[in-house]
Amino acid sequence: MNCLSRFGILVTFGLLSAPTSAVAIVIGFEPASLTPVLGESIDVDVVISGLESESPAEIVSAFDLEVQFNPSVLSPNSVSFGSFLGGLALFQSIDLSTSGVVDFAEVSLLDDATLSALQPDTFTLATLSFDTLAAQISPLTLVINPPTNDIKGLNARVLPLDVRGGSVTVSLIPEPGMLMLVAGGLAAVTLGRSRFSIVSATKQFVTSVRDRALRRA
Repeated sequence: MNCLSRFGILVTFGLLSAPTSAVAIVIGFEPASLTPVLGESIDVDVVISGLESESPAEIVSAFDLEVQFNPSVLSPNSVSFGSFLGGLALFQSIDLSTSGVVDFAEVSLLDDATLSALQPDTFTLATLSFDTLAAQISPLTLVINPPTNDIKGLNARVLPLDVRGGSVTVSLIPEPGMLMLVAGGLAAVTLGRSRFSIVSATKQFVTSVRDRALRRA
């Protein structure tokens, strides 16, 4: 069950209004592809762009979104909202109770003119944080299904959206670049130990020669 349906906010607007713009506004993940190592936590942004491609420019006045993922690979731990729907002057809801689903919603209490002045063409709606559970691949799927899951624009109209997915590939070992850094660190440690051993052996040799000379004297 989605967040806004439970609270009864703006569902009526979604039922009464339909998309009026032929220009697709893009919503997706940034980064679209992540490659963490097992045990690492990851953050992924849900980003909307292309709001200024229309005349007049569109806004985001509310959204209720659902992200689906593989619960055997990822475990959600938090959702943090962006600041472009008005800071504290809004309603927010997060639901992590359904396996494989993050449901999050936000409603601005600002008027359209204020939101239009506040919002740029591209901005982050929310940042999702996950823990990695298994070395597998999990898709990230944004569910847009008006009137239950959608984004509202000017006059609470449902925005037309080009929805793009993402993916998380969890591995057991770091990426090659990370391996090179680790190898370089180990080489530096080994070189340092080798130099220390040489210096130590030299000191021992000098001490031995000095002791023999003293005994002969």
